[in-house]
Amino acid sequence: LDGITKMCVIADFKKTIKSLSLSCLWITHDLQEAKVISDRILLLNEYGIKEINRSISNEKFAKELVG
Repeated sequence: LDGITKMCVIADFKKTIKSLSLSCLWITHDLQEAKVISDRILLLNEYGIKEINRSISNEKFAKELVG
């Protein structure tokens, strides 16, 4: 999908999930996509899960990931 269509599909999916009061695990390598669809973002590295709540952590791993 092109970028605009992709974000429209994601927005519709998010609206549907919310209206049905469901939980969803969305796996992506795209940080922008993660910010659009999520209320919490988890980062994985070789040591485990690193949680970021909509903001960028001060950890070196997170800074390297998001630039």
